Amino acid sequence: DNPSLVINVAQYQISGGDLDDTLRVILTNTNEAWGDDYQYSLFLQYFDSPINEGVEPGSFQWAPGMFTPYQSPQIFGDFMDESILDGLIEPIPDSNMTTALLRGITIDNPTFGIKAGQQVEILLVNLNEPITTYIATPAIVDYFTEPLADMT
Repeated sequence: DNPSLVINVAQYQISGGDLDDTLRVILTNTNEAWGDDYQYSLFLQYFDSPINEGVEPGSFQWAPGMFTPYQSPQIFGDFMDESILDGLIEPIPDSNMTTALLRGITIDNPTFGIKAGQQVEILLVNLNEPITTYIATPAIVDYFTEPLADMT
């Protein structure tokens, strides 16, 4: 899941993962549609991007589309902006879903325990479907059963 990217990279490194190996990660984005400030912020925050310009990794920032300030999860020194990210997005045939392969090399972010030099490849999967992330009550299960069953 997207919010766990930084802590999973940190856990790999802290537990003795080899910095010379490429770490491969799958991120799912349970979004309804691609392309608003919030969606961009979810992924650009990990890179050197306009949303964290002038913010040291681990320092507090207030990114577009976010409701509160939080500590910068920037872990890559590679530059990425909205147009670069959009250029990487590809449709998955016969579905509403899209995907992208994001690549970066980690930089130090001591707040999260990230060490510099780890090559990371991220397979991003945007579901582009109204999938709930609420607690599943019977009413929510009934409401979402049909659209989820129709997903391909």
